[in-house]
Amino acid sequence: MTHETGARPVITVNMHKIGLNQDELNQKMKQLVSNGNLQKKEQQSMREKLRAEMFTKRELETLQKGVSNQEYHYLGSAKIMVQIGRGFAESMVQLMGPSSN
Repeated sequence: MTHETGARPVITVNMHKIGLNQDELNQKMKQLVSNGNLQKKEQQSMREKLRAEMFTKRELETLQKGVSNQEYHYLGSAKIMVQIGRGFAESMVQLMGPSSN
């Protein structure tokens, strides 16, 4: 998803969706392993197959670049903090109105 913020668009990633997909992937893997349907040597290839099916290219890049086990860390990506800061700053400018200087 993109949206305009002044001079250039900002690309946002739905971090919540990525977290939910990752949780779903982990549950599927646990189920496959516990049912005996997947041997140890097959687990990595199955995990990669499921990731390719469940995530977009952009989401996979986000997972690879910013891995964290806590969703509140925004999957470890500092980029999101810049986007949050920019959003707050732009909103404050709008709230403050035109400058009286």
